[in-house]
Amino acid sequence: MPSVMLAEAQPCLSLNVLYAQPYDPAAAGFRFSDYEDFLAKAEHSRAEEFEIIFIDGPDVDLYRAAGLDQSNLHWLDELELVPEDEKPAVFFLLDNGMVADIGEAIAKSDEVCLYRGQLQDAAQDLWDECYAHEIPDALQMYFDLEAFARDLRLGGDFVEFEFDGDTFTCTNANGL
Repeated sequence: MPSVMLAEAQPCLSLNVLYAQPYDPAAAGFRFSDYEDFLAKAEHSRAEEFEIIFIDGPDVDLYRAAGLDQSNLHWLDELELVPEDEKPAVFFLLDNGMVADIGEAIAKSDEVCLYRGQLQDAAQDLWDECYAHEIPDALQMYFDLEAFARDLRLGGDFVEFEFDGDTFTCTNANGL
């Protein structure tokens, strides 16, 4: 029996699983987890165009906001490399339409100022750090923190959002 050399399988680092659903009903779809895997399987498919569907993985919110499709799938590997602590910022930029594409969101993510918590709490911290020391203690009880937080929200300065089951507040939304 002749020996067969098998190429060493490269381990997939992604925990996210996607599915390429062909628009051609006669063609079969396939699962993939990175761009190289997609290209290899698409090359052997009868179809040329696919709908990209997120199947499973920890980054469902991020992938939904990215709106992955065949035209921007080349960003998939870059999306996988986003550090955990930057994912909420990338999500915020994509979900709010503040950038043109995934690459811009990744590049601009370090400009996003995030507070882990609700907008009301972020407003309280801003008040305490920046303004409270200028007002005498006897007058501070007259300050309406709820109105202050509401004005920050309505003015677009602070934006509260949910990502991966946590609440975040972008505290420089107008500056992005």
